[in-house]
Amino acid sequence: MGRQRTFESAVARGRTWRVGSGLFLALACASVCAAQQAARTPYPTGGPVVLGSPATLNIPDAQAQAMADAQTKAEIMDLANKIEAATVRGDVAYVDSVTSPDFTMVHGSGWTQGAKVTAADDKAAYLNRVKGKDYIVHDIDPSSIHFELHGDVVITYGRYISLYVPAGRNAVAPPAATNAANPPAAGAPRTFTPALNSIWFERVYQKQNGKWMYLSHRSVRVAVSPAGIDPGAVTSVTLNIQGNGFLQGATLQYEGNGTGMGLELPGGGRRGAGAAGGAAAGAGSRAAGRTPGGAATPAAGASTSSVVYTGGGNPDFNGASGGGMIDSPTDSSPEAKAVLALERKIGDAVPAGDADFWSGVTSDDFQMTHGNIWTRGGIPTLVDNKQSFLQRVKSKQYNAFITDPAAQKIEMHGNVAVTFGRYVASIKGFDPNIAWFSCWYERVFEKRDGKWVYLSHRTVHDPARGPTQEAIGDK
Repeated sequence: MGRQRTFESAVARGRTWRVGSGLFLALACASVCAAQQAARTPYPTGGPVVLGSPATLNIPDAQAQAMADAQTKAEIMDLANKIEAATVRGDVAYVDSVTSPDFTMVHGSGWTQGAKVTAADDKAAYLNRVKGKDYIVHDIDPSSIHFELHGDVVITYGRYISLYVPAGRNAVAPPAATNAANPPAAGAPRTFTPALNSIWFERVYQKQNGKWMYLSHRSVRVAVSPAGIDPGAVTSVTLNIQGNGFLQGATLQYEGNGTGMGLELPGGGRRGAGAAGGAAAGAGSRAAGRTPGGAATPAAGASTSSVVYTGGGNPDFNGASGGGMIDSPTDSSPEAKAVLALERKIGDAVPAGDADFWSGVTSDDFQMTHGNIWTRGGIPTLVDNKQSFLQRVKSKQYNAFITDPAAQKIEMHGNVAVTFGRYVASIKGFDPNIAWFSCWYERVFEKRDGKWVYLSHRTVHDPARGPTQEAIGDK
């Protein structure tokens, strides 16, 4: 009975997480925000706000494509839910069968600002977590999940709820002075305070030999979430729509000639914290059932290709432990270096107005998501498709678009590459006091017919701004 689930959360704002005979999610329908006209836009625009590719197919083809896309989304959601369920029940064989040999999972969001991360698992390290049944809760919030479809590559973003109670850890609060910045003395018990965490992520899947495989997970925001409610999540926004956009349900879509501009997200809406007492008490009582000397923790130093991961890192997301932080791993193989060199060339092509090169190395379904409000559940500030960003290139809208080589890192997954880092840019006609800005990002590439193709960009941390490049520094 050491792992019997006895915790019940409080109900807060129509969303309840409960651990009784099983974990379930009760979701209230989100209200659809009204479209309003406004003059100000938070990010320089010159193209449409787009989610997905523009409608260019005739009606029968568009309907067939919509059906195929819906099927793909359903398959990915089914796979994701099965992986989470298998993680909780300790089903190593299933998780092993649906994760690629080079699977990576980066815990903690420090990498979104170039900082260290909580832990970075390769496949072996993550399977050790599964074997140890270290997660009592690992449930996806289905209302949060969104998709980017790029043929046999699918990118999802959203959040899951996690309660991490690993074996061999003393579930008592450490002294106040003991934390990640001030770790406990050598040999001291590894203590932590278990809590439900809301973990926002970007994940990458690929269809291999007719089967969807899970390649990569990166946490982009982590928050202690009493009753499963993230107190920092965005729950209401104001849509500032210009052009011929329309709302369909809660999704913003655009059609037509790419003249739509702007999406204002003041971010005033916050989800309430809810009643936290049940969460804290339940998590603590259940964690106390985990005694030292249980399942072995993953061995440090596990490696994949030329990447070194630390499976023994500290994924205690609430920061109550002193397990230490690590540098986010990167691949240093020749192929990885070639992708990073291409990434820099793509950036150089933007201010140069080299539309032919830029277009030749981006997929037809390319998508560039600006702003990081999506990491808290908000509608992205601005999303370019290939046509709209290509227009920015042709018009030389950017004075500079510099991919910082010192910040570039990469994961390699066969013919899929996931890069992350920082770019620094300047846009013509912008306020001189904030003419320069820097953004941290995650990008995805795929090798097609022997050539690396740029599929996706997502900003994971909002811009630092200043009058000059030097003023921004390495922020």
